[in-house]
Amino acid sequence: VLQTPLVTIPIDFRFYMPDPKMTEWRKKRDLLKKQGVPPKDRPPKPKPNSEYPTKQLLALDMIQAFQRHFPDINVTGILADALYGDAHFMDGASSVFSGTQVVSQLRWNQMVIYKNKEVNLKTYFDSYLGPGVKKTLVIRGGKEQKVTILSARLK
Repeated sequence: VLQTPLVTIPIDFRFYMPDPKMTEWRKKRDLLKKQGVPPKDRPPKPKPNSEYPTKQLLALDMIQAFQRHFPDINVTGILADALYGDAHFMDGASSVFSGTQVVSQLRWNQMVIYKNKEVNLKTYFDSYLGPGVKKTLVIRGGKEQKVTILSARLK
């Protein structure tokens, strides 16, 4: 999805098909884990099959295709959900647009830049924001959930 200050436009999509061998391996691994079988006694993870690209590879391919087809559009950021938070995707997506920032789920141990100083994210939230704002939100199905809201503008 391309988002501008004026419009949001869907620009590409891909269909994901999981690798059947990987799916079978995960099911078996999870079952053996539940049974308490140590990792060394479980079957090894199968090698990736290029006929079944991962969701991360499909997303990188879409980003690269967009850059090839629309080289004059200035991309200032890429937002990806937590599934895409691995280093390969983050670095790959950033490099497509010459170092564009890629944002995914933050982790407590990440370093961020606040007022030109590098700070640990947990330290930032503990030191600079205080206890946060407590709210009750209505989530799916009408269920109420108590949450604490904190936000920050960080690099």
